[in-house]
Amino acid sequence: MATTSSGVSNDSAKLAYKLLVDPSDDSHLAFIYPYQPVGDYDIMITETFNAGTIWTTPMRVNDDPQGNGKMQDLVWGDFDDGGALVVSWRDRRNAIGTGYAKASEFYATYLPKNSPNFNANFRLSEIPVAYNNILAQSGNDFMGIELSRDTISAVWANTRDGSLDVWFVRVAALSGQMSAVSMLAGESEALSIYPLPSSRVFNVTLTTQEAISALYVYDAQGNEILRTFPDAPNVAIDLTKFPTGYYPIRIESKGLVYSRLLLR
Repeated sequence: MATTSSGVSNDSAKLAYKLLVDPSDDSHLAFIYPYQPVGDYDIMITETFNAGTIWTTPMRVNDDPQGNGKMQDLVWGDFDDGGALVVSWRDRRNAIGTGYAKASEFYATYLPKNSPNFNANFRLSEIPVAYNNILAQSGNDFMGIELSRDTISAVWANTRDGSLDVWFVRVAALSGQMSAVSMLAGESEALSIYPLPSSRVFNVTLTTQEAISALYVYDAQGNEILRTFPDAPNVAIDLTKFPTGYYPIRIESKGLVYSRLLLR
């Protein structure tokens, strides 16, 4: 809830928990939750290996200094089919000051099957985003994460351009290396593409008037078929010589990446 024009109380923190079941062993469960043992909220985990009869001593998941007053919340997680676990959350360790209404990023950590310790924390989102009052409203922040074959796929909402946008990332769980970051949807759409569908030529415009530094077009199999570096806020894509179908495109501008799907 909003308390002042300059900030929001810690009551706005998203303190829900996740109970996860290991698909490779249904006696193994993990309970992850925000908790405030010292300073501000941290992310904690406790596990059971005998279907809930005995639970392990809770362990702190985020590895920034304990008691530093940096709030972590909005916890999520997933087991893969082999029993490895990923835990993710909204993180403020790199923000100036303490509390909820501070710049935030999304972090994760990976627990290999049968390992007693998580790997080092790593980023899911590539930049910190300043706090926006949109996040004090109900239902205006979320995330989701899936782990498969040591690859993490995650989505989250943030307000890096002043509106609430949905972002996607793929990350190698073992190394923390990002392989894709793109905006899936925006409250105030930064891209204009017309006409849709088109029989041949699409016009792509960044409504922010920022320059498009690179644009790539792919076929349905993921093969790159066109690329251009316009250094301008708009570009025309001519697909006349290509057959009818769907064509994913990737647009890069000032460190941001947008992904869309064209129908020719």
